[in-house]
Amino acid sequence: MAMFPRPALTHSDSGSQAHPPLRASLIAEDPAMRRRIRQLLQSDGRVEVAGEHSTLRSLHECGRPLRSDLVFAPFEGDDSSLAPFPAPPELPLLILISTSERFAAQAFEIGAFDYLIAPVEEQRLKTAIERASRCLQAQRQRSAAQIEGLLSGLREMMTQTHTKALHRTRIPVHCSDRVRFIDTDSLSYIQASGKYVELNTVGGQRHLVRMAISRLADELDPRRFLRIHRSYVVNVEKIDEISYWAPSQFLVQLPPKVRLTSGKRYYGALRRLIRL
Repeated sequence: MAMFPRPALTHSDSGSQAHPPLRASLIAEDPAMRRRIRQLLQSDGRVEVAGEHSTLRSLHECGRPLRSDLVFAPFEGDDSSLAPFPAPPELPLLILISTSERFAAQAFEIGAFDYLIAPVEEQRLKTAIERASRCLQAQRQRSAAQIEGLLSGLREMMTQTHTKALHRTRIPVHCSDRVRFIDTDSLSYIQASGKYVELNTVGGQRHLVRMAISRLADELDPRRFLRIHRSYVVNVEKIDEISYWAPSQFLVQLPPKVRLTSGKRYYGALRRLIRL
C-alpha cells in the first residue's frame, strides 16, 4: 500500500488579513463530478481551480501538483491510482472523494488530508477548505519562522566573525631589537602607567606598551575585558572574587593575588557583571 505522510492540522490565530486564494487541481474521470466540485469551489471564493484532469497520472505528468495547494481525487479503495502522487516536500494536501464511507480509514492511512462523500455537500466542502487553509497557513508560518531563524543565525555568525576580526587577540610588545606578542587570553589585568600601559599576565609577568589605556580598552573584546577604573582594565574570565569595598566601589581579586579597587563611575558596569 502506498503511504503518503498526512500534514498535521495546526490551528492559527484568525485575523482580518487577506490571504491569497488556494490553488486546487481536480481529478475525476466523471466530468459531472469535476463540474460539481468546480462550481462549489468557485462559489466559496477561497480556492481557484489550477487545472482539471481525468487521472492523477496525467496531472503528475504535466507537473501540476507542484503548483497546487490542494488535490481533489476520487477514491474507491484502490490506492494504486495514487502511485504517481509526489513525495514530500512537494506534497499538496490530498482530499479524496468516495461514494462510500467504508474506505475512509484506508484513505487516511495513505495520507489523505480529508475524505468527502459524493455527492459532495456545499457545507462539508467549506469545512474541508477551512481546515486546509488553516493547515497551509500554519505550514507557511513555520517555514517563514525557519527561514528567519536561519537568517538570524547567519547574521549572528557574521557579526561575531566581524567583531572577532576587529578585536585584538594579541598585543605586540617591543623589546629592544625584537617584538614579542602577548595573547590577550594570558592577561589578568591592564594598568595605566603614564603614556604606557602595563600588561599583567596570570603568571605574574609584566610588559610595557606605549599606548593609552582608553585606546587599548576600545580594541579589546568588551565581552571579555571590562574597564573598572580609569587606570584598570580587567579580564573578566580571570576574576577570582568581587566584594564590596565602599559605597559605589568594589574590590576585585585577580591572579596572581592582586586586589584592585573599582572607580565609582564604573560601579554600574560591575553590578551588571555580577547581576546584583
